[in-house]
Amino acid sequence: MAASDEKNYITPEGFAALQAEFHQLYKVERPEVVRT
Repeated sequence: MAASDEKNYITPEGFAALQAEFHQLYKVERPEVVRT
């Protein structure tokens, strides 16, 4: 099955929200947890 035949079940807005959450967790909250 080619990649173009696969369904895309996430909207661009949903993807942006996931990226923002990942950035918040990985770049902001995680360093705080690791430091303590």
